[in-house]
Amino acid sequence: MEDETSARTDTEAEQARAVTRVALDGSASAMPVGPRRGALAVITLAAVLWHSLVAMYPYSGEGLPPMYGDFEAQRHWMELTVNLPPRMWYVESELNDLKYWGLDYPPLSAYMARLFASFAPPESVALVTSRGFESEVFRAWMRNSVIVADLLVWFPAVALFASTYATRRTAAERDETALFAVLVAMPCLVLIDHAHFQYNAVGLGLFVLSVALLLRDSLVPDALGCFAFCLALNFKQMNLYYALAVAFYLLGKASQRLRASGLAHAFTYLLILAGAVFVTFASVWWPWLGTWDDVRAVLLRVFPLHRGVYEDKVANAWCSLGLFYRPLRRVTPWACLCATLLASAPFCLSVLTKPDRRTFVLACAGVSLSFFLFSYQVHEKHVLLPLTAVTMLCSDAPWLSVWMNAVAMLSVFPLLDREGSSLAYVGSQLLNVCVHLFFFRGIDDSMPPSKSTSSSSSSSAAAAAGHRWRAVAVTCHIVACHAAYEFVRRLPCLIKRWPDLPTYVVTVSSFLHLCAMYVVLLRLLPRLPHAQRRYSSSAGTAEYSITEPQPLKLG
Repeated sequence: MEDETSARTDTEAEQARAVTRVALDGSASAMPVGPRRGALAVITLAAVLWHSLVAMYPYSGEGLPPMYGDFEAQRHWMELTVNLPPRMWYVESELNDLKYWGLDYPPLSAYMARLFASFAPPESVALVTSRGFESEVFRAWMRNSVIVADLLVWFPAVALFASTYATRRTAAERDETALFAVLVAMPCLVLIDHAHFQYNAVGLGLFVLSVALLLRDSLVPDALGCFAFCLALNFKQMNLYYALAVAFYLLGKASQRLRASGLAHAFTYLLILAGAVFVTFASVWWPWLGTWDDVRAVLLRVFPLHRGVYEDKVANAWCSLGLFYRPLRRVTPWACLCATLLASAPFCLSVLTKPDRRTFVLACAGVSLSFFLFSYQVHEKHVLLPLTAVTMLCSDAPWLSVWMNAVAMLSVFPLLDREGSSLAYVGSQLLNVCVHLFFFRGIDDSMPPSKSTSSSSSSSAAAAAGHRWRAVAVTCHIVACHAAYEFVRRLPCLIKRWPDLPTYVVTVSSFLHLCAMYVVLLRLLPRLPHAQRRYSSSAGTAEYSITEPQPLKLG
């Protein structure tokens, strides 16, 4: 019996230390197997049903003239792009009043609006006369357009990422299915896109696609990953929150090539990536490259620094701390930049020195959270960026994903409450917990195995107890936050003097959670496993000395 156990242990150890060769052209045989088609199809159908149910709630600005809301903004951009030439999309004119939902997203968003406008009812996109157009048919058409965009971009990107990001060899299929399910059901994204009404999943899908490609660790996928990430930047400028993590990850991979194969090999690698970036931006921006004035007009609309440090009440440092120290509400862009770079530095340095898959995704989470907490011109919906990256780690740290999803929804609750989506919010909070628990069979599942059965059992029990206490603490805090929100808003004496006090209760609470999340992400940096990568220029392959991946420990 002891000999069999010893032989099994030796075999597992040998497999864990096996060297895997991956051709630089991205050999299909080296790619991990994705989730079963049946499970993926069922999850997709369930997610579409969930999205459709949420879409039955009121959208932003419904029946509220003269400006309406984000629904009208998206409709108006379709109106502009289908009736005006590209050079007039971002400039003031008699036919384009920039004060009435002027286009302030990058060109790729405008191209998508132009594409959708081609299929919209003509009366809904008539120039000027269609402002405020609302009908049951058009509402259904617009709602369905978001679902179609999800199916074309978000779902395939998540499926590719799930099939690429394998975390445990012994449960790879389960992890991939769980990753797909948790990401496509991400409640905060569903509430903002399908209730409030936006197309955030398209930009986030392009980012997830770029990560899936960059994790393939070969030249062609890296170039395609740069192409996909540039498309994400050109769809919504908020994806710049990920830019530092992506840049330092690629620099880390280039430095490994430099040490292994010399300067020429590393320079060629960077040159090809730079070419992919240049071609992508030149193609997207082509209609405005004729003159600097055209480019400047687009940039001024895409980066509206004149709007201030944040919009509405957002759970970042400047808004939350500004409640107690008012000068922080007028902080300069340069101060925000310095604070953001300082907060992002540990994650950038980590992925630069250790550019493996988990460190890369963790860096995306940490850097995007740093941008949300400290950068300039932050919107409350920008919480989707750190949320997406943290959720991408859910197979490594389910508890972290549950927590981040709950806090992200809490941070946008005042927005959803104003629009009449409170019931959808409650259902989404419950769905968040249920989906994670169902696919991960308990939050303590991610604990690594131990050499001793007794010590493994005791550590798992301790971790499970710790996770339960964390869950209870977070749940109690969120419930108390909502109780305070409802209590304060029902006191006329307070509301008359401080009308935004209920919103600040939620904002400051969410900010404290996000600060704690930042600290946890910092603590996870040195605990991440990695593969030692050695490049062989003569064989044209990349060698990996793979150690068995160990899940992240939060306790």
